[in-house]
This record gives sequence, structure tokens and C-alpha cells, in this order.
Amino acid sequence: MQSASLKTVLPLTLAFALGTLLAPLRAEAFFGFGKKDAEGATSPPSGLQSPRLDDGRDASAEDPKLEARKTYNHGVELFRAAQMEANRNQPSLQKRLLKESLAEFKKAQRLDPAFVEPISNEGYAYLSMERYDQAIGAFQRALAIDDKHLNTLNGLATAYGLGGQAERAVATFDRLTTLSPGEPQYHFNKGSLLQKFGKADEAEAAYRQALRLDGKHQASLFNLASLYENRGENQKAVDFYQQAKAADIGSPVGLEALRRLERLRQATQTTTGGTR
Repeated sequence: MQSASLKTVLPLTLAFALGTLLAPLRAEAFFGFGKKDAEGATSPPSGLQSPRLDDGRDASAEDPKLEARKTYNHGVELFRAAQMEANRNQPSLQKRLLKESLAEFKKAQRLDPAFVEPISNEGYAYLSMERYDQAIGAFQRALAIDDKHLNTLNGLATAYGLGGQAERAVATFDRLTTLSPGEPQYHFNKGSLLQKFGKADEAEAAYRQALRLDGKHQASLFNLASLYENRGENQKAVDFYQQAKAADIGSPVGLEALRRLERLRQATQTTTGGTR
């Protein structure tokens, strides 16, 4: 179980649009596993941790647990910086910052081996590097300490999915949504994975569950639209792209929804021979 004594300063913020190259003849879905923060940056889901120790006392600078938290927090900031560079299309700098964040997460583990967050976030760093086997190993080590750590289960399911282990990924997402049925992002993550593996009906059910929990969950609206577009149900696709656009028109997903709507409009005009 996640420790309530470690106060999370940042919200769950990890969100990547993975595998989203947009093919001209197919409506690709967004695949992500978290939320962006107000600055548009991303960081490992566990976020920053309070330097105050579990028993509430102010530790000395020499205390390894305090040093572990400081080291871990530095790793989080490096990870956030790496994702900002990814957004700026600076892959070489992103790679360097990811390696530096990984080193900090490993150092924090040496200082406090029972501190689960740096182990979990080691997995997310490997995930960002597309080193899926190493990500899986890190997530499994974190779960050996806390087998209900939600962010770790989320990362493990994602690593399984991106690594091609579909059945294990779905089973892990099923466990995650059972443990946390009220979090729409986890249902979206499960749906995007199912859509990635061609299980459209199951993906649709997962997106609709996310939307029952949050009717303006933009990524679910967008992926439902792409699912309907791929089926040739263009009116449903238009309806959901419009809702995705309205949810946040200035976001990357909102702007892509706008482009998809224009593409569908032009396709309809070509089919009918109509002009505007």
C-alpha cells in the first residue's frame, strides 16, 4: 500500500503520447499513462516526497532516509526536465537527463532500500528509454515491497503492453482497475492498450467507463472517436472529436481533434461531390 506518511507535493503527472504517428488512412489512437501538470511538463507519477521522515521528526542531514528523499526529489526534477526536452524535440538532451535521473533514483535506493518510489520511478525512466525488460524488472522489484502500489502497477502494465506482452498487460490493468475503480486514467490506459492490440470492443468499453467517471476525459473522447473512424462510423467519430476538441482546444489532443474533423469534412465533401 502506498505510504500516507510520504506527502506527495506534485500530482500524478506522467503522460506520454506513445506510438502516435498519424497515418493518413488510419485514425491512430493516443496511448498514455498519466496526466500532465499545469505547466505541460511530465514527471514520474509518485512526484516529489516530503523530506520529513515517517515518525515525524526532523532528521539530521546525515540521516540516510532524509538523503534518500532529497536524492529522489532531484531525480524527479531531472525526469521532468527530460520530458520538457522531449516536448521541445531535443532527444539528445532528453536522453542525457533521463540517464541522470536514473542515476539519482538508483542512488536513493542504495540509501533507503525500502523506499518504493525511486524503484518504481526507475521503471518509468527505463520506460521512457523504451527499455521495456529493464522497466518490467524495476516495477516487479517495487511490487515486491508494496504489491498494491498503484503507480507501479500502472507502469508495469504499460511496460508489458509496449513490450508486446498483451495478456500480461491486460491482466495487470484489470488488477489496477479493481484496486482503483474510480480513477478514469487507469480505464483509459487499459482501453488504449486494448485498442493498440486490435480489441476494439473491449477498448470501447474501457473508454466509456473512463467517461462515466469523467465525462470530459479528453484522451478517452479522442480515442473513442478514432475507434469509430476506423470502423467507418464517421458521424460518431465527428461527435466524439468535437467533444475532445471542446474539452481543451489548445492542447495537442484538442488540436489533433480539430485536424481530424477537417479531414473527415473534406472526405465527406469528396464522397458526396459537394462544396461549401
